[in-house]
Amino acid sequence: MRLPLSNRKKVSAQRVSPIFISSVGKRNIVVPFKPVSAVLIALLTILCIYLLFRSDIFLARIITFERIETGGNTSQLILQTDLEDESRYWSTFSLFTFPQDSETRRILDKLPALEEFRITKKFPQELKVVYKERKQAAIVKAKNGSFVLDQKGYVFALTNDQIKAPLFEDLETEWQIGRSINSEKVAFAISTVSRFNKLNLHPTNFLFSGENDLVVKTDTNLEIIFSSFKDVDLQIAVLDVVLKNAKIEGKTFEKIDLRFDRPVVVE
Repeated sequence: MRLPLSNRKKVSAQRVSPIFISSVGKRNIVVPFKPVSAVLIALLTILCIYLLFRSDIFLARIITFERIETGGNTSQLILQTDLEDESRYWSTFSLFTFPQDSETRRILDKLPALEEFRITKKFPQELKVVYKERKQAAIVKAKNGSFVLDQKGYVFALTNDQIKAPLFEDLETEWQIGRSINSEKVAFAISTVSRFNKLNLHPTNFLFSGENDLVVKTDTNLEIIFSSFKDVDLQIAVLDVVLKNAKIEGKTFEKIDLRFDRPVVVE
């Protein structure tokens, strides 16, 4: 059955202009739906959001630095001016587009004396940097120079006159900054001398005797011998008792040997 021409025109008109009907109270509001208009509105909205994020409102205009104070022998190799130099171009970034993770990795790689380094975004315009330096635990005199190690055996700098730490020699090996040691003997030595602060002892150097013995010398010329076969905390505890008794009795020792069940002392 064919529709009259007038009816066909009405049907086609309805197909061209679909509508949305929304109820407000007792009235119905008819809103024509035009796909092109909706796309334009969406594009303009996205553009406005993009321009807002790229505007000067969110530029990193404020960069602050906070150093974590840990006490003890920190390396003092990192100055705030060093970090300011590394972050001088951050102000060109919006906080939304700032490459937080990659910048953190870049600075940690470039400044190995940093043990911790964190960047925090504080909207609308601030980047806050929190950092902590490594503590020097030992200095190794190697084939290619003298290097500083932290308590975990990580090599993080060449030494200088301001850095004070117990010295040991490894003249047959080339050491490199940015690498950790893989020697159990050196790890044992660093673990041992790092406990001397509790005893008010100041080790100046140490060396290895045989396969398992560690000889530590202090600034008072006291020589202390440890065994890597025995628990280091137990040996430190015995050493503490020996030193306290010597102080009470007014004695001084040249050597204390902790390798045996009973410590051997030489006055």
